[in-house]
Amino acid sequence: MCPSQRIADRFFDGCQQKFSVWLAEADDYGMAPPMHSTIRLFLALPFIIGTAACAGSSQTYPSLEIRDFERESGTLGTPDSGTPETQVIPAVPLSDLAALETQAKAAHAAFMAAVPAARRKVANGARAAVTSNAWGDAQIALSDLDAKRSITAITLGDLDLLYAEQAIALNSAENVDAVRAEVTAMLRAEDAILAELRGGQRR
Repeated sequence: MCPSQRIADRFFDGCQQKFSVWLAEADDYGMAPPMHSTIRLFLALPFIIGTAACAGSSQTYPSLEIRDFERESGTLGTPDSGTPETQVIPAVPLSDLAALETQAKAAHAAFMAAVPAARRKVANGARAAVTSNAWGDAQIALSDLDAKRSITAITLGDLDLLYAEQAIALNSAENVDAVRAEVTAMLRAEDAILAELRGGQRR
């Protein structure tokens, strides 16, 4: 039995009990039989409506039974993460060896040219207060030397990459190694000067 039919039945039972009392009283007043039929028809309306609702609902709404395609089971496919791509670092061509050597020498020469002025500024800043212009000029001079030193260090990194490329290819890397040794010596000299100047600032 559908919900609409059950509701209609409960409503019908309640109405029938109440109207039975009313019908008995109506008989006492001599109510005509057709009137009894009309009232009974009114009481039967909920049952008729409930039955029609059940019939209409079975034709309007789809069945809630599990359909065949819903019985099928399977597993969700996991995305293929794949192998992460290895970042390829572009190698420095061997033909650029001379250019790298020239670049390193130019950077080292610029560093050495700035050392005398930096020494004077650091010496003046060492005797001045931290809040003074002299002390600030000394810090700027040291920062300028650090920037020039970084150019030499970058060139050495390119030479290291070129040396590794030649070693992996089983090629002779003696010429690359010779330039690397030369630039390494330049970088060590620059580091020594910077350490000396910073040591003079300690209070």
